[in-house]
Amino acid sequence: MMLIKPKFANTKAVFLIIGTAGWVCHNTFSIFLTYFNVNILVSNCIGFLVANQFTYLAHTKVTFDAQRSLFLRLQYLFLSIVLLILTNVLVYVMFFKFSLKSWVSLTCSTLFVAALNFLILQKIFRKNK
Repeated sequence: MMLIKPKFANTKAVFLIIGTAGWVCHNTFSIFLTYFNVNILVSNCIGFLVANQFTYLAHTKVTFDAQRSLFLRLQYLFLSIVLLILTNVLVYVMFFKFSLKSWVSLTCSTLFVAALNFLILQKIFRKNK
């Protein structure tokens, strides 16, 4: 059996679809955990890491012809850690300082970081193509 790698005419559209799916995964998972009284920062970390693994696999398989390599994986992991810290800072400020509801804090911070992630990932994957 021969596997055929799909080629997409509009790579940015596929990239956005995968990113949106990751964002929905992150938010749903995080809000679900806060519903069961898990600390908002802990639930954000878990949701972020689950969504990041999903998007990494999807991007390397579908969006780009990038070969999986240790260097690419380390770049992605480093980016994940930096963005996770940024997301937690945003959640902390919105939830604890401005007293917004947990789902509002998670959604706003995730949207901001997802947009930033989109821009950075395009550069990383294009370099490793």
